[in-house]
Amino acid sequence: MMSVPHVWSILPHPSGNFVNTVNASCDKCQTQCSVCSSLTSCSSCKTGFSLYQNQCISSCPNTTYETNQVCVACNGCYTCSSSLTNCTSCVISQSLYLGVCYSVCPGTTFKNTTLHICVACPSDCPSCLNSTYCSSCLSTLYILNGACLLICPSPTFPTTTLPLTCTSCPSQCLTCLSLTSCLTCSPTFNL
Repeated sequence: MMSVPHVWSILPHPSGNFVNTVNASCDKCQTQCSVCSSLTSCSSCKTGFSLYQNQCISSCPNTTYETNQVCVACNGCYTCSSSLTNCTSCVISQSLYLGVCYSVCPGTTFKNTTLHICVACPSDCPSCLNSTYCSSCLSTLYILNGACLLICPSPTFPTTTLPLTCTSCPSQCLTCLSLTSCLTCSPTFNL
């Protein structure tokens, strides 16, 4: 025996309506839907609304962005705009840098824990803990207490191997060339 479809299921129905298979009627979609397959499942939205999880909503929620009236998931962002990889904010455990969210800020940047962003280190620091404390310096600069310097101040002397550092002179020296060579002595010591 051949199955014959119900006439009502193959007849066209007006836009904004759907075939209700339960009571064999043509019912209206939700107000915001332009096309739907049931009262709770939109597939296209009217102007001013975006499709999100089969519903038409007035604005896309966080973790999504709107394109062509559809809410699309961001890629690892809390909020994003215009594309899935253009983050505008991150979840609390991550930091934003150049439109991307990072668990650990990339090299040459540090995490601003207040704003949850990665901030570029000062130009003379390839790596830093914050905007005022370098953990390394350019190869032509000396590091001393988180600062990158052209010359080492007294009572320190420059090392000659990389990474270049300013090392404290022995306590008996005001100025020195190394740990074993004083140029000038402290007032209580003589050369």
